[in-house]
Amino acid sequence: MNQCLKYSQGRILDIGCGNNLLVKKYGNAMGIGVDVHPWPGADIICDTTHLPFEENEFDRVFLIGCLNHILEREKVLREAHRVLRPGGIIIVTMIGPKVGFWVHKLGKFIGEPDQKERGMKKGEVYGMSKKEVDKLLVGAGFKEISHQKFELGLNTIYSAKKL
Repeated sequence: MNQCLKYSQGRILDIGCGNNLLVKKYGNAMGIGVDVHPWPGADIICDTTHLPFEENEFDRVFLIGCLNHILEREKVLREAHRVLRPGGIIIVTMIGPKVGFWVHKLGKFIGEPDQKERGMKKGEVYGMSKKEVDKLLVGAGFKEISHQKFELGLNTIYSAKKL
């Protein structure tokens, strides 16, 4: 999440915000965190396939380590595209499937809140490949996709633009 702070600019939306740490660190007045699960700290609990915002309302939209847990990924990414201003940027972080398998198993073992409270539901995956994420972003209308590895190369930040 700290890696994502440098991408924060203008009004931000964090989809799948969990405890909403990105918005809290960035500044509550400039951001909103939404989630489908009632995490303490989330600003809005809602169906993220139908976000309660107007078109072109945000400068940046974030999905930090959650795309693999979203069942209707395409719809959520299209909604992210809808609420972004022209020239706005979506930031997605995602681990690969093999790393994700072990991270989620370890998280359940050590009692990580997401795995302990929610677990994995049918349709969720442990992680996603670069090819899968790129395809989803392009399908939602995003352009100029870039990638940057972090966390010892085990995680990737995807950045894409709404033209």
